[in-house]
Amino acid sequence: MNQVLTVTGDAEVILMNFLDINLPRNDKGGNTIWKNSNVAITLYSTGKVLFQGKEADQWFTNVSDVLGSATELSQTKIIEDEHSLNTTYNGTPRVGIDESGKGDFFGPIVTAAFLIKDEKQEIAVEMLGVRDSKTLTDNRVSLLASELKQLGTYEIILISPSRYNQLWSKMGNVNKILAWSHARALENVLSKHSVNLAISDQFGDKSLIKNALLENGKKINLVQMHKAESDLAVAAASILARDAFVKQLNLIEKSVGMTLSKGASGKVIDQGVEFYKRHGKEKLSDIAKIHFKTYDKIISSQ
Repeated sequence: MNQVLTVTGDAEVILMNFLDINLPRNDKGGNTIWKNSNVAITLYSTGKVLFQGKEADQWFTNVSDVLGSATELSQTKIIEDEHSLNTTYNGTPRVGIDESGKGDFFGPIVTAAFLIKDEKQEIAVEMLGVRDSKTLTDNRVSLLASELKQLGTYEIILISPSRYNQLWSKMGNVNKILAWSHARALENVLSKHSVNLAISDQFGDKSLIKNALLENGKKINLVQMHKAESDLAVAAASILARDAFVKQLNLIEKSVGMTLSKGASGKVIDQGVEFYKRHGKEKLSDIAKIHFKTYDKIISSQ
């Protein structure tokens, strides 16, 4: 079983000294690897340490004991992974799908799909520190999104506010819109790589996405579950979707010369009222989702 911990400060020095004494060392691509026939221990530039092999648990325990008893650790910390991921599907090639912007009055809805094709890529994604985008700052999301785009196959479906409002007038249900965008993102990934498993958050009737899928998608095992972002592939998709949402919202802000907040809070209503005064009802539908109750509050305030 793979084990991971993170070292900072003096703990990294202690770790390296201990492993240099006990295992052959190889520096590769900015990372340091200690390896024999039973274990491989990789220290990444981020400070994360990955233990692999049949003796991974034993070496993890040994290293933890050495670091935990060192007096130099009084000013540093040994940190276990604090955001545990659901490992049910680890080691299985799969596509993760997630969306961003559903609860935001201003800006688009974005759906992203990300493919994890093998264990090597899965480890690389995990070592980036990928987790549910809701637990990350916008700056961290942006950095991780750039790394993920270089690591794997992905697809991003962006529905502008005006297009979203058109779809809403036809479908009358946000879950149907999400099902359509999830299906398109998945189908586009499947057109590039064949895979048998996809994982998505469950946001409505499970039949919605399945009914929206085309020929390739209908053959796949589609798992829909609550808190799907706990799966690494879905967490990666959530980061790509959130990054695209934030960047698009920033572009809208620049085009209208106003700050537009996320969510649907009182501040958002105030900003909507100000925009409505400046530009009118029709322009508001170009930057916001008009089926929100927030929209009615803005219009009725005049």
